[in-house]
Amino acid sequence: MIPRYTPKEIAPIWTPKAQFSTWLDVELAAIIARCNLGLYPENIAVRIALEMMPVPFMTDQRVLEIQERDRVIEHDLQAFVDVVRSYLPEDLRRYFHDGLTSYDTEVPALALQFNAAGEVLLADMEKLIEALRVQASRQMWTYRMGSTHGQDAEVTTFGWLLC
Repeated sequence: MIPRYTPKEIAPIWTPKAQFSTWLDVELAAIIARCNLGLYPENIAVRIALEMMPVPFMTDQRVLEIQERDRVIEHDLQAFVDVVRSYLPEDLRRYFHDGLTSYDTEVPALALQFNAAGEVLLADMEKLIEALRVQASRQMWTYRMGSTHGQDAEVTTFGWLLC
């Protein structure tokens, strides 16, 4: 995103740190689901979650490690998996990203990021709608020339335009 055009409320959602944190959330949710389905031993999800302490696990240093690994192998998600696995005990590493593709992690994570950005936008939209309601009421009888295809059309009101 271009920093000067990025609203300050939206910018944190699209940082590399936020992206990797969201990937981690998706990966952990997949592990929990597999434990609930009986595909993994019950304690695996708890043990992996405990290894992710202290919260937040995704620190600036780990983000730099992932980015450095990505420069070497040229695959951002694999770099992420490699770095996260390096912080897990040997017996837990095989469960992280087991049976998943890159898209199994990236697509749900991207949807979560879009959802977070959407919530910010919806709050702003509520403010915009209220401002338009107020102006539409104030301008209900302010006449203006209508237009269509760049030409004058029937007279209408500015309040109607705002509605």
